Amino acid sequence: MSIKREVKCWKCVKVGHYTNKCRVMQKINQLEDGTLKKNLLNILINSDHEETSSEELEEFEDNLELEQIETLSTSSSSSEEEDGYYLGARLCNCNDCKTISTLTKDQTFVLINIIDKLEESLLKDEFIRQLNYLIIKDENSRKEINLGSYTVKDLQVKIKTLKQEIQPLKTNDIALEYRMLELEGKKLVKKQKRKKK
Repeated sequence: MSIKREVKCWKCVKVGHYTNKCRVMQKINQLEDGTLKKNLLNILINSDHEETSSEELEEFEDNLELEQIETLSTSSSSSEEEDGYYLGARLCNCNDCKTISTLTKDQTFVLINIIDKLEESLLKDEFIRQLNYLIIKDENSRKEINLGSYTVKDLQVKIKTLKQEIQPLKTNDIALEYRMLELEGKKLVKKQKRKKK
């Protein structure tokens, strides 16, 4: 009996794609600002700490410098790969990786500080817009959850009311079905009479 292991990227420590398909790390390694690069890597590592062992993190840090050298040597990658790449709310758009990581408040503030350090550009504006959208969406979903605090008694009353509202609708539905069958029957009888004539 063989146990199938999940595919795990040693660069971004995410399950779902191989190292050679990890575009997130390629983009991070292309950054020139060392502080920015370090903060992004910390966010990336901390966003999936569920099953990440310290051994994997050490391996990741050890291989980071090697990856930077590889990135520099392969910086003339094909433009086809670059055209399909979008570093946005989902971070990774490869076909193998379909997960969305949630940031903690601390990680969000670090990310905002990193984005603030970027030069003014369309990319910076896009990052800020998407981050703002995600924060607002998260706050709205939390508000929606808090609105629904009901007691068992409230729910019982609501269920009873809904049942009372449904009963006349069921009766009307049955009456309409009966009427439709009656009309279809009359229509068939008329057709039969015409055929006999």
